[in-house]
Amino acid sequence: MQTLETSFFPLNPDHAAPPLAELLALDDVSFTARFRGTPIERIGRKRLARNACIAAGNSHRADLIPKLQSVISDSSPLVRGHAGWALARLEGRAGVGALHEQLQTEIDLQVRLDWAASLEEIGASH
Repeated sequence: MQTLETSFFPLNPDHAAPPLAELLALDDVSFTARFRGTPIERIGRKRLARNACIAAGNSHRADLIPKLQSVISDSSPLVRGHAGWALARLEGRAGVGALHEQLQTEIDLQVRLDWAASLEEIGASH
């Protein structure tokens, strides 16, 4: 249900529903530039990117796969782990090559475990 009460309208409509592809592409500098002074700035880029990965994985949108393939090499283990999960969800057994490839060089144990669980979940583990 929408409201006509203007006090509930976003101060900046550009921040109301940013496209997932844009959120997945944010680095620290672009995140700060876009969300400075907003409540989103408080949660930080890593948690916003994690949430965007989860939304992407649940979206059934194959057009987000290239963005997620970039995000699996993010500097944050939190983001990498969720990007891998999202890739496994979107690509299924047919196309998890990028995730398998990254798994060979991933150094964070929790990310490796998360990715392995995601691959096992879709029946694509090695």
